Amino acid sequence: MNTQRIWQRLVWKDGLMIKPLLLAIGIAILAAPLLVAFVSATSDDGGRAAMVIAVMMWVLLPNLVAIGAPAMLIGTEEETGTFRWLRTLPLRWQLIADSKLLVSALAVAGAWLLASCSLWICIWALPHSDQHVARAFPGMLTMTGVLQAMFFSATLLLIGFASSYALRSPVAALVALLPIVSITWYVIVVIATILMDDRYANSLADMTAPAWQWWRLIAVGMAFLAGLFVLQRWLARRRLLDTEKTLSNPMGAVVTAEAYRPPPMAVVGLYRPSPIFALLWQQWRQVQLAVLPMVVIVFVLCVMSTSRNYFRPMHAMAELAIPVTTLALMWLGALTFYGDSVRRQCAFFADRGISKSQIWLTRIIPTLVPALFLIAMVFVTQQSQDGPQRMGDMEPISVAWWFAFYGCGQLVSLWVKRPVLSFFATPAFAMISLMMTVIFLTGYVGYQWAMLAVPPVLLFASWRLIGRWLDGRMDRGFHVRVVAWTVAAAALPILIVMASRWVTTPMQMDGWRRSMLAESIPAAKNPRQGLSYDLPISRAISFEAMSPITAGTHIRPQITDRLRLELDDAETIGFHVGFSELRGLVSLASLNLGLSVALGEEDQNSDAMGMELDSAIADLDSAITELADSVGARPAGATTEDSGDGQTTQDAVMRAVVNRQLATEVLLKWSREVRQLVLDGQEGLIGLVRIAEPAERLALHALNADPTMKSLVSDKPLVDMIPSDDLRRRSRRIAVIHEWRRYQHGWNTVGFGHLWNSFGGVKMLDGRAHRYWIERNRADRYVDLFTRQMIEQIRDGGLFVTVASREQWRDDFLQAKLGSLYQPGSRQLEYTLTQWVEGMSYLPATAQQVRREAARLEKLKDPA
Repeated sequence: MNTQRIWQRLVWKDGLMIKPLLLAIGIAILAAPLLVAFVSATSDDGGRAAMVIAVMMWVLLPNLVAIGAPAMLIGTEEETGTFRWLRTLPLRWQLIADSKLLVSALAVAGAWLLASCSLWICIWALPHSDQHVARAFPGMLTMTGVLQAMFFSATLLLIGFASSYALRSPVAALVALLPIVSITWYVIVVIATILMDDRYANSLADMTAPAWQWWRLIAVGMAFLAGLFVLQRWLARRRLLDTEKTLSNPMGAVVTAEAYRPPPMAVVGLYRPSPIFALLWQQWRQVQLAVLPMVVIVFVLCVMSTSRNYFRPMHAMAELAIPVTTLALMWLGALTFYGDSVRRQCAFFADRGISKSQIWLTRIIPTLVPALFLIAMVFVTQQSQDGPQRMGDMEPISVAWWFAFYGCGQLVSLWVKRPVLSFFATPAFAMISLMMTVIFLTGYVGYQWAMLAVPPVLLFASWRLIGRWLDGRMDRGFHVRVVAWTVAAAALPILIVMASRWVTTPMQMDGWRRSMLAESIPAAKNPRQGLSYDLPISRAISFEAMSPITAGTHIRPQITDRLRLELDDAETIGFHVGFSELRGLVSLASLNLGLSVALGEEDQNSDAMGMELDSAIADLDSAITELADSVGARPAGATTEDSGDGQTTQDAVMRAVVNRQLATEVLLKWSREVRQLVLDGQEGLIGLVRIAEPAERLALHALNADPTMKSLVSDKPLVDMIPSDDLRRRSRRIAVIHEWRRYQHGWNTVGFGHLWNSFGGVKMLDGRAHRYWIERNRADRYVDLFTRQMIEQIRDGGLFVTVASREQWRDDFLQAKLGSLYQPGSRQLEYTLTQWVEGMSYLPATAQQVRREAARLEKLKDPA
C-alpha cells in the first residue's frame, strides 16, 4: 500500500469537504477592504469606525475557520455516512486524523495570512489608522497581541477537534464548544496573570515582565497545546477504532433514527395525535438536545452577570452574556431546518403530501419560542443591573437586532446544501447582508426599532421558499430568490426610516419665504474672503473683540493707555484691547458675570435678575480692591498703606475704578458701532451675538452697580450711551434676516462628500445625515421655522409668548442642528445661539431698569 498516495488523497478529500467554508471566508476577507473603504467614505469620524470593523474582521474570520473546519470535516462525514465507510477501509487511523488536522491547520494559517494582508491594505489606505487601532484595541497589533490571537486560534482548533470526536452530532459539538472554550480561555488568562505576576492586566499585550517570565509563559503555552493535541488524538483513536467505547451522544441517534418515530402512546393506539402536534413533536425531538444546552448556557451567564458585583471572579465571564446570546440566537435560527436537511430527510414530507405551511410552522415554533425566551431572559436580567454591563437605552435596539439575527439564521439553514455549514455561514451572512442597514441606522439612534421589520420578511421568505426546499429544487432560481428576499429585508428598515422622516418633515412656508426674500435690507459690503462660519465678516472688527466661550481672563500691560486708544479709534473695533480684558476689568472678581448669568431662566423675569445682581454687589469696595490686585495695581504681599511701588492702596483702587469706567465705555461703544455695522450691511449675526450683545450685557452689569457712572473722555453719563431700543431691535431683525439669506446659498462641500451649512455660528446636521437630501430638506424647513419664531420674538421685545413657545423654538433649532441624532433628551444641549435667543429679553428690560435708577438718583441729587 502506497502510504504517500493515500495521504494525498485523504488531504484532497478533506480539502474538498471544507471548500465551501474556505470560499465563503475567503470572499469575506477579500471584500473587507471594500467594506472598510465604504464605511470610511460614509462616516465623519476620520476612519475610526472603519478601522474598528477592519480589526474585528481580521480576528473574526480566521477564527470562524478554526471553529468550522473540525465540525465540517467530522460532522459532515458523520451526517453523510462516509465516516463509517472510512472505518471499513484498510487505513491507519493516524492517517485519517492527521490529514484532517493538517488541512484545518493550513486553512487557519492561510486565513490568517490573507486576513493580515487585507488588514494591512486597510491600514495603508486609511489616515491615522494606527492611532484608531491603538485607541480601540490597545496592544492588539503588537507582536504580543498577534501571538496571543494565533494562540487562541490554535486552542480553538484543537478543542474543536476534541469535541467533534467526542460527540457524534456536529450540532452538539458546536454547542459544547462555546462553554468549553470560554472556560478554558478564562483559566488560561488566570494562569498567565499568575505566571507573569500581573493580576491587573486585561490581556497578554498589557503585561510587563522580565524575559525569563515570558519564556516560562511560552513554555507553559506550548505544553498546553501539546496536551490538547494528545487529547484530540486519543479521542480520534476511540472514534475511529473502538466504536463501542466512543463517548456516545444521544443526539446523534435522535437525528438519524428516532426523529420520525411516533410517541409510544400513539404506537399502541391509545390516541391519534393531530398532524400539527405530531410535526411539532418530531421537530422538538431533533432539536431539543441542542436548544436546551444553549438556553442553560445563556441562563448561567445571565445569573453570573447579576452576581458580578458580589463575586469578582465572575466579572470576566459575565461580560460574555450579550455576545453569547447573540451567537445562540443565530444558531437557534440555523437549527430550524438543520435536522430535516441532513441526508435530505425533508423528502419524507414531500412524498406524503403534507401541507407546506404546516411543515414551515412546525419547524419555526420549536426554535422561535426558545429564542423569544432567551431575549426576554437577557432583557430582564440586564435591566436590573448597574454599570457598563447594563444595556439601558440599548435594550430595545438589542431586541430588534437579536430578532434580525434569528431571522438570518433560519433563512441560511434553508439555503445551504451542507447543513453544518449554516452554523458558520449565519454570522457571515448576517454581517454582509445587514451591513448597509447597520451603517445607515447608526445615524438614526431613535429609529433602531425599524430593524423589527427584518425578521418578518426573512420568515416570509423561508415560507415562500420551503416548497422548493422540500422538492429539492435548489437551483439558480432558488438562490436568486434568497438573495432578492435578503435585499428586500435589508432595505425595508431604510425605506421605513426615510418614509417616516419624509412624512414628519414640516411644510414649506412659501409665503413667509417670499416675504423674507423681498425684505429690504442692505447687502453685505466688503466681507473677508475665506471666512469661517463662526467669525465676524467685517474687516474693521478684530477677532479679539469676540466674547470668548471660556471664562479665562488675561489683562496685558498698559491697559489704561490702550483703553483710551480704543475709545479714540473711530475706524476699527478690538485692535487695542480684547473682550476678555474688558470682562476682567468690568466684572467683579468675586462674581461670575459672564454670558451664562441670567440665561435660561424659565420666567424670563428681568426685575428678578436685577435684584439678584444688586444683592450680589453689596460689598463693592472689597470687590474693587480684589480687582486692583487682579490687574496688577498692587503687588502680592504689599501692605494696605503702601502698595510697594510708591502708590497707596487708595491710588491702586482709583486706578481700578478708572479702568473699569473706561472699559464700560468701550463696551458701550462696541455695542453701538457693531449694531450700526449690522444696519449698514457690513456685519452679520455673528458680530451681533458674539460682540454687540455680550458687550452691552457686561456694560449693563457695571451700570447696574453704579448708574451714575460718567465718561472720563466726554464727561457724559454712560447711561446715555446705552443703545436705544429701536437700534437694538432693528439690528437684531436685520442680522437674523441677513443670516437666513446667507443660509439659503446652499450646502457647501468640504472634503470627501462632506456637506455642511451653518446658522449663527452653529453647524447644521451633525453626524452622517447631511449626505441625505431628505435630511438637508428637513434642516432647511426647521431653519425657516425657528427663524420665523426669532423674528416674532424680536418684534415682541425679546420675550417668548409662553413657555411652550420657548420649548418649541428649542426643539426646532435642535431638529435642524442634530438632524437624525435628535432625541427629546437633546434639549439639555446648549449653544451660543440658544443662550442668546433665550436671554434676548434681558437687555431691554435691564437697560430700562438702569435708566430708571439713573433718573431716580439724579432727582435725589437735584430735588429742584
